[in-house]
Formats: sequence, C-alpha cells, structure tokens
Amino acid sequence: MPIATVHYIRNAFWLYERVYREVCQRYFFSLSVWATFVRTSSIPDDATTGYSEMPGYGKRYSGGCKGQLTGNWTARLTPQLAGSTYSVMYYDDRYRVIQRKGNNSLNGMEAVYTSYNFEGSPVKEKRVHSVPGQDIITEVRNYTYDLANRLLQTTYQLNDDAPVILVDNVYDEIGRLKTEKRTGHSKLRTDYTYNLRSWTKGINGPLFHQTLNYQESIDGTTPCYNGNISSMTWKSGGSAATNEMGYRFTYDGLSRMKDAIYGETNTLSINQNRFSEQITGYDKMGNILSLLRYGQTSATGYGLVDNLSLVYNGNQLQSVDDHAPNSVYGNGMEFKDNANQPVEYGYDKNGNLTKDLNKNISNIRYNLINLPSQITFSDGNTIDYEYGSDRRKLRTVHQTGNTILTTDYCGNAIYENGSLKLLLTETGYVSFPDKKFHFYLKDHQGNVRVVADKDGKLEETNDYYPFGGTFTTSTSVQPYKYNGKELDRVSGLNLYDYGARYYDATIGRWCMVDSLSEKYYSFNSYNYCGNNPARYVDPDGNGWNEAWPFLKSSLSFSFSIGGQANANVKVMGVNVGLGVNGGSVKIGDGLLTLEKGVSIGVGIFNAENYTRAYELDSWTSVRESGYTVGVPGIIEDHKKTETFDSTGRYFEKTGESNTVDTDYTLGVSASIILGAEISIDLSKMLDFVKELFK
Repeated sequence: MPIATVHYIRNAFWLYERVYREVCQRYFFSLSVWATFVRTSSIPDDATTGYSEMPGYGKRYSGGCKGQLTGNWTARLTPQLAGSTYSVMYYDDRYRVIQRKGNNSLNGMEAVYTSYNFEGSPVKEKRVHSVPGQDIITEVRNYTYDLANRLLQTTYQLNDDAPVILVDNVYDEIGRLKTEKRTGHSKLRTDYTYNLRSWTKGINGPLFHQTLNYQESIDGTTPCYNGNISSMTWKSGGSAATNEMGYRFTYDGLSRMKDAIYGETNTLSINQNRFSEQITGYDKMGNILSLLRYGQTSATGYGLVDNLSLVYNGNQLQSVDDHAPNSVYGNGMEFKDNANQPVEYGYDKNGNLTKDLNKNISNIRYNLINLPSQITFSDGNTIDYEYGSDRRKLRTVHQTGNTILTTDYCGNAIYENGSLKLLLTETGYVSFPDKKFHFYLKDHQGNVRVVADKDGKLEETNDYYPFGGTFTTSTSVQPYKYNGKELDRVSGLNLYDYGARYYDATIGRWCMVDSLSEKYYSFNSYNYCGNNPARYVDPDGNGWNEAWPFLKSSLSFSFSIGGQANANVKVMGVNVGLGVNGGSVKIGDGLLTLEKGVSIGVGIFNAENYTRAYELDSWTSVRESGYTVGVPGIIEDHKKTETFDSTGRYFEKTGESNTVDTDYTLGVSASIILGAEISIDLSKMLDFVKELFK
C-alpha cells in the first residue's frame, strides 16, 4: 500500500498518509480566488496571510498567478498530527515571489519581503519573525552585484541596529571567488587560490589557512591526477606556537580512502600518527571491515584509541568490537564499545537503525517519513523529535534524568527552553540575548574550523578526522561542526544531523538508507560519500557531490561544468561574435540552479539564448527558457516558465506561462546603426536569433 495518496481538486491537491489523515496541502490557485479559498481551507484568511504592500519591495501582480505555487499547509508530525504551519506566496508581474507570509511552529508569524533586479536576483530582503511573549525580530539584507550579476556584498541589519557587512566578495579574471571578507575586519578575510584546473588549491587567512595538494608529492605522497586529494595541511587560530597539521592520503583502485596519515609542519614529518585514521579493509559491497584511529590519550600523550572490527548482515551493521587499549582524552570523538553481543544493532523494514547497544540506545522510533521521532536510552534518557511533513525539523527535546532541554527551530531562529538562543546567518550566527555577531571560517568542505566574533577574536577552533570526528578541543561554543551540520552529543549520541539522515562519524556510516539509493546503485546505501570523505560532501544526506568550496555562503558564485567555444559568423555582412556555454552551476540559499545557453554580440548589440532550471523551494522546481536581445536603451526578454512538482522521483509539470518583457530605458527605436551604412532592425535580429538557436 502506498505511503501517500495524491488527490487533485481543481488547482489544489492534498497529500494524505496511509490512514488518510491530512498531513500536507499545496495550493496552485490564482490569487483572484485565493481570498475566497482560504476561508474554507486550513490556511486562515487573517493578518498572517493577507497581502499588504511593502514600499520598496515590489507590487503584487493583479493579473493572476495560475500555475504558480501560492500556498503551503504542512502538518506537524506528532503522534496525534496536532498543529500545522502554513504560508502563502504573492508574485509580481514576472512571477517572482515578493511576499511570503504565514505562521511558525511556535504560534508566531513569519513574513519575507523581497525586491529584485532585472536579472531576477534579490537586491533587498526583509524578514519579520515573531513569537508570542518575545520581541519581534526584523532582519534586512541588501545585496550588491557586479555587471556579471555575481554577488559582491551582503549587508545585514538586525532591528534598528547598525548594518553589518556579512559578505564582501572579490572575483578573479575568470569569475572565481578570489577574496571573501566579513565586517571589513582584516582577521576575517579569506583569500582563495586555484590550480590550472580551477580546483581549490589554497584557503588563506589570518585565523585559518589550508593547502590542498593533488598531483604534488609531499614526503613521498602518491600524486593523484583524478581529483583525489593526495595531501592537505591546515592551521587554525593564527598562533605562531602551533604547527601546521595535515594528512597524507592513499586510496585503493576504486578511489576509496585507505590511509590518512597525520603529520605536522608543511612536510607532515613531525608528530606523525597522532591523529591518523586508517581503513584496513573493505568487503565487496564497500562496507568498512576494520578501522584504526589514533588520538589524544592524556594531556600530553597520544596513541591508538580505536581498533575496530565490524561485522555485517548484508549491508546492515551487526556488531563492532574495539580492541584498542586506550580511550580518548577530553571531548575528542571515538567509538565507545559498550556491548559484546553477536547482534548489537537492529533495523526496521525500511532499513532505519532501531537499536545501537554501543551507544546504549535501546530503541529508535520513526515517523511516517523515516525520520526519528524518539530515541530511548537504556538508562531511561530520551530524545524526542518533531518534524513537519516537509521534513523540516521543528523541535528536539532532550530529557537527561530530571533535566529537560527543549530546542525549537523556527527558520533561522533557534530557541532553547522558550528563549531565543541563536539567529543563524549566511556566515555564522547572532547570539542572544547579547546580540553579538559570530562568524564561521570554513575549509574546502564547509567544515566549521574557526568561530570568531566581529572583531576577529577567536572563540572556537575545530580539527577533524577525515570521516568527521573531532579532535580533543578546549572550547566549543556552538553545535555546528563537520560540513556545517549540527552535532548532537547529549547522552553520548554523537550523531550529525544532515536533514534527510543522521551520520555516525566514528564508524563512517549513515543510520538510514539513502532515499536516492537508486541513483547510486553501485554504492552501499549506508556508506558516507563513497568512502572518499576528503573529496566529497553530502549536503543534506540525499546524495553526495564534489566538495565545492565556499558555495554555501555565496548567493551567486558560479563555475563552469561544461565546455566553452567561440566563433564568428556574419549577419548582413557584419561580424557577430558567438559564445557557447556548455553548462554552469549556481548554488544560492541552499537551492540549486543549472544554466546553459548561447550568447552573441555585435558591436553594441547583444543577444542571449538561455535555459535555467532552479529549485524554487523544497517542493517546486522551475525551468525557464527563452532568449534576450539588448541594444542601447532596449532589453527584450522572451521567456517560457514551466513549474514542476519535484517532491517525487519523477518531475510532474504543474504549470506553464509565456511572457515577453521589454525594458525601455532611453526611448530609442528598435534598430541600431553600425558604421555609416548598416542598419539592423531588432525584429530581424530576433528572427536570426531564433533560427540560430533552433
């Protein structure tokens, strides 16, 4: 029996769970019927949803938005399915969301207002967040772009406080991020260098720097020419008394990591093996059979802390034995061998971990979308989770003895026991109640290496094993660590929350099956990043990619993934330049954009054919295709916009629109003169463009 059944009613559909309790609704009504509809739906027609024009943030389009997503209703996945969150969207005349309004999981309000430039990039965003009994939080972001529409600067204003520069980017001649600055303070500056293949070579700053080597050989390291990292070094904190640290990597014939040998200084020849991590065997399905891990064993001592033997039933872990004589010192991560039984792990029919005796977990219950609802420990401690049916985590409740810690997640606002604790930003967070800014300095994988305040004062440093375990450290002021993911260490859980799945860095395995396992059929569904953790990252637990640097904090940085070619053709005797872009990727706000197209240029004339596909939100994907033509004073954009339901394996088309936008800036006619005798009419040039791009 299917987990969900979809029912289509006019332009809306309802999603029901197997017992037909309503858990999620999405609406595609035009705004002309919206006001009538909300009075009879689960979304109220009140101040939390009604449209109100916000000066400077665009105007609502009165012509209707048929085919566009105009509302969401999401159930809270409690045992009784009690409570819900909802939001409505309002569009301008180019089908861009200018307002998003609704409620949050703490019975407050959320409103987002956005204005755009001609290219469709946001130039200003205002977020208003409220919770009953708490002060209203207002965040205003201003975005500045260069002529290539690359993000140059992001300023952030919290309530009526002075604006702070979160992002200040400089790009090199071929569009790669060269320098990233925060608040303008010299200690929060990061410079990036690349090799000839545009692979990240160096990340350099006063508080953190890192060097990645590929084909370069250091102290006998085997060169890698396939993109694998042969060695890397880093240094955190900027102290002259601290050596550079790093790893030398070796791989098997399938690019799986075998050895990560630790060393210090730029030759990695000092204090070797202090924090090494070695995989001494894989089975035929890629499961790790044995693992050696070294670490700090006392204030001044180092040694073997994990010597693991892992036993499987198929791809599911059955037991782990640790033969190491030492335990890790301080708060460093290691495997805890708390059981000695033939079967120490249990799984349900969906492949979710339900028992881990080594973590003293006696039972894990899951909700209907295969995310944990409760973890029970053998000593009676519990962790309860609450999710929305859109897979967003809303609440975590840790009960340790008689102590209860409740953490609520309302967008980028995080509350602890009812009080605002953190307000997450693109580059770090704002702490409360002191309202101080804290900035993350990250490595090539997005791992949080340094936390510093806006004056560059060091607050936290993190060093990691290749599979994500943390070294012993004296400071830990916030929970976001490896890949920028939240690390939960309460009651010895020691799991990273990636969104779709939880990850155990001590054994390099996920706790659940990959929901996109059919996409990676040649890989084990529980393995982390194909057992190549230095090269790849898994952004959300749903699939792993190259460890592209700094993209998580850049709203519009792009890079080539395809070929480029140039040629010259003649139109009516005039040389016309032609450029082809085989494909590029943009990542912004955690959503993905793909672009490809052809552009032409003649003198002061430019035309472009484009296809863009991007994720509007976690539910909807959009494909835009068409062409633009520009002359002095005129830009004309012929665009077809198609929307798709992207919640399932197959994309289903939900709407289509065709628009022609003409921007007249100087009032000139639709023709241009080249030299003294050649005139090109805009409409004729458009005909040429259409023929050229067929």
